[in-house]
Amino acid sequence: MVRIIASGCGMPEIRNKEQAVLEIVRSRWPISALEVAENLSEKVSSRKEKKRHSTNYAYYLKKLIAKRLVLSKRVGNALIVWPIEVEAYRTINEILRESNARRQLPEPQAQRRASEKELAFARKV
Repeated sequence: MVRIIASGCGMPEIRNKEQAVLEIVRSRWPISALEVAENLSEKVSSRKEKKRHSTNYAYYLKKLIAKRLVLSKRVGNALIVWPIEVEAYRTINEILRESNARRQLPEPQAQRRASEKELAFARKV
């Protein structure tokens, strides 16, 4: 369940720890739960500590995913996240790339062949 801030602006309520995790995700994306722990200066030298912190920060990342503030993908056992804003930039980039590609498209091969056949026919006539 996502709580809405009392001001009615429609933004989900974010707690302090979630805010800290979100700031790190926005500044260092794409990032995993263990990398978040390292960026928050958590001790991750032993296997036990890595597992504990990875589980802990994966919990906060999943909360941010549920609030639709970050997007995620599983790579092996790692949960990789990036800010939702990045997806908007990616979409804009794709649209611009498609529009530039349309401007620079060479004449389609089928039309080129038809033109060559027409020219050859015209030369014979």
